Amino acid sequence: MANIILGTVQFGLDYGINNPSGKLPEEKIAEILAVAYTSGIHTLDTAAIYGDAIEHIGSFHRSTGAHFDINTKFIGLTIPAIEAELEDNLVKLGIKTVETYFYHTFSKYKASPHLAKGLNKMKTAKLIRSVGLSVYTNNEFEVAINDPDIDVIQLPFNLLDNYFQRHIYLQRAREKQKRIQARSVFLQGLFFMDADNLPVKLYPLKPYLQELKSIALQYNLSMESLCLQYVNSRLEIDDIIIGIDNKQQLMNNLASIGTSLPAELGKLVDLIRVKETELLYPYNW
Repeated sequence: MANIILGTVQFGLDYGINNPSGKLPEEKIAEILAVAYTSGIHTLDTAAIYGDAIEHIGSFHRSTGAHFDINTKFIGLTIPAIEAELEDNLVKLGIKTVETYFYHTFSKYKASPHLAKGLNKMKTAKLIRSVGLSVYTNNEFEVAINDPDIDVIQLPFNLLDNYFQRHIYLQRAREKQKRIQARSVFLQGLFFMDADNLPVKLYPLKPYLQELKSIALQYNLSMESLCLQYVNSRLEIDDIIIGIDNKQQLMNNLASIGTSLPAELGKLVDLIRVKETELLYPYNW
C-alpha cells in the first residue's frame, strides 16, 4: 500500500474545479491536520506559493507539539536565494529538515542546471533529505528518470491519466529506484462532477467520465473509492497525494483506500484511453 501524503494547497488558496468552499479557515485546517496525524499521515506537501499554507502548518506544529515531515517547493533561481528561502520555511514550520525539496516546474528545472550541485550540498548538510521534480508529460517524466540528481518524481496519475498513459515510464522509474508520488488523483475534483455540466472546454472528456461512472456502478464502488483504490493498486506508486476540503472527507478517503481493487476492474480502467491528453493537465483548462 502506498503512503498517503496530505496536499495543502487548499490551506492557502482557492483551489479545485469542484471546490465550492474555497480556501479553508484556520480552525478547519487544524481539525484536518489533527485527524491526519492521528490517522498515521505524517507527511505534508506544501509550497511557499500556496498562500499562507506554510504558516498554518507551523502554527499547528507549535500549538500541538506534533510535527509532520514536509515536502515543499523552492522558487529561488540561485542557491543563495534557495538557501535563504529554505531557512525561512524551516523557521516558519518549526522543523530542522525538509523531506523532499522540489523544483516546482519542469521549465525551471531545465533552465537551472547550475542548481544541482548546490542542492546536493544541502542534502549532505541534512537540510533536505532528497531532491524532487514535479512533471506533467511523459517526455518530462523520462528526463527526470534519467537524471541521477533527482530522487523523487511527482506526477499526475489517475483514472484517465492512467496506466495506459504512463506504464512504460513508471516501470523505468522503478528500475532506476526513483520514488514516485502520484498527484491529481481526483483531477481537482473533476471525477465527482456531473458529466452533463462540464465546462465547455472539458466537454470532450464526457464519454470517458461516463464510462468511469458506469464501471463504478457495476462494481458498487463510489467514485472516491475507485479513484483511490486504482492508484493504490499500482506497485510503482510509492506515495499518493490527496487534497482535502474537510476532516470528514479525509476520513472517507482513508476508509475508501483501505480495501483492494479487483484486478479485472483495474484492467477495465486501463482500457480507457484518452485521446485529448492535453485536457488531462489542469493548466490547460
